Amino acid sequence: MRAPAQENLALWAGVILTLALVSTRAAPACDRWGPRVDCGHVGMSQAECEGKGCCWSPADFDGAPHVDLPWCFTPNAGPSEYRAARVEEVSGGVRADLELSRGTQPELGPDIQALRLDLTAPGPGILRLRLTDPRSPRWEVPAWLFKSQLLNGGGGSGTRLAPSHATDGGGSGSGSRRVWQARGIQIELKEETFSLEVSRAASGQPDGAAGGSRPLVNTTGTRLDQYLELSTWLSPSAVLYGAGERASKTLHLE
Repeated sequence: MRAPAQENLALWAGVILTLALVSTRAAPACDRWGPRVDCGHVGMSQAECEGKGCCWSPADFDGAPHVDLPWCFTPNAGPSEYRAARVEEVSGGVRADLELSRGTQPELGPDIQALRLDLTAPGPGILRLRLTDPRSPRWEVPAWLFKSQLLNGGGGSGTRLAPSHATDGGGSGSGSRRVWQARGIQIELKEETFSLEVSRAASGQPDGAAGGSRPLVNTTGTRLDQYLELSTWLSPSAVLYGAGERASKTLHLE
């Protein structure tokens, strides 16, 4: 039989552990930049929203898109994940078949189970990235409008993506990386979880020179979701023009 002090100590330890578990389960995964599925109603307070286990984030923060977004939305952090089931070199380019390994947010609709990634270099310093659903073909602009001569300013059959090296990620399940180089461009593909990094060699530097590359595209840790939403990290000083289907008060992407 335990003394009262020991019983009290055990009781408090149990309460603290229970509170910690409840706190861990109750905390929703909220990404204010991610897709928002409305979880509230007009006039709902933050306390009411969070009391339902939903996320609260007023859509008036710096950099928010100029569209009407719900302030109270269902948990949305954690993008769908894909793995590169097969990677092969075809016609001087690279093709990868991607398979869904983890789906999230079923309320947005079913994830695409398989994707196809095609990488080609139609000219020096140019990379064409094409991501499609091979099981559900969609109408596309005719290929004859995109001959390589229209992109590289002259003749030629394009630039071959030459394999540079492949590395093991450091153990089972950690994902290996494959690297290809073309004139002025380096492409690094991680197989699981799939991500893509593209960099350009700085002026006067050989391809792949240490410290001489500038990142162009980096999808590591970003979203690849139901609507073929492909995200990338950008430098704060980057200025983008010509990006369609966006909400901005300027001609360039904010």
